[in-house]
Amino acid sequence: NMVLPKDVVLAAYSTSLSSPRPHSVPSPPDAWHANLENRGVVNFFLGCCTAASPCIPDAHFGVDIGPKTCKWFESSLEGHKTVIWNGPMGVFENEEFSHGTRAVATMLASMTTDHGAITVVAGGDSVAAAESFGLGNQMTHLSTGGGAALE
Repeated sequence: NMVLPKDVVLAAYSTSLSSPRPHSVPSPPDAWHANLENRGVVNFFLGCCTAASPCIPDAHFGVDIGPKTCKWFESSLEGHKTVIWNGPMGVFENEEFSHGTRAVATMLASMTTDHGAITVVAGGDSVAAAESFGLGNQMTHLSTGGGAALE
């Protein structure tokens, strides 16, 4: 999704509420991308974006977060007692690109069931992802109102 200036302000404000120390909104360390050709047909020529090679090439689009980003989310969220998840990590409807979304959903379910965290899944696509992985019932709250839930 496109990031709008108001989204950056909301993210910065939200992180300021969670801790007195300064926060930044980091970019994911890696992501998978694919070439889009022939009116929406996805060709599975995958490459991995990293800090050393950050740009997704022309005629490609981001399809999933990479393995380093999955680990980054896991370490960043460890020990948190409340997490709000808004938006899948990639094109989860396609099995080839569902790994990042599945990893985050599994991690949030574990945070809830194993550690008593409050996990709020906000947005129709996020709820659909959690449900499709059989994890919706392990989250604290599901809301199909994504942006509205955040506001």
